[in-house]
Amino acid sequence: MSDPMYVSLYQAFLKTQENYTYYTTPKLDSYLDLETKFEELIRQTLSVKRMEWLEDPENMDKLVSEDIGGFQSSIHTIMSAGLTKEATGIWKKRKKISGSS
Repeated sequence: MSDPMYVSLYQAFLKTQENYTYYTTPKLDSYLDLETKFEELIRQTLSVKRMEWLEDPENMDKLVSEDIGGFQSSIHTIMSAGLTKEATGIWKKRKKISGSS
């Protein structure tokens, strides 16, 4: 490779590969549906909370704390409804290993 543009591009590619961890989606038939439901939930919740914030900007801390609990509850509901026992077990193990709730 002699073109400086391609050398720079290749170096950026190598740096990206070295510095990032890529997420591989679970091999589940229901994964796309779960992901879509999750994204719809996030968008819907953010829209509602934005409207609430516009009505009462002083109430930001309360809105944020409500959202965190609501997201966790909703994610658990979506995951529980859409996963098989085996997949739920894998998901719980990953949560435990990663230290997330």
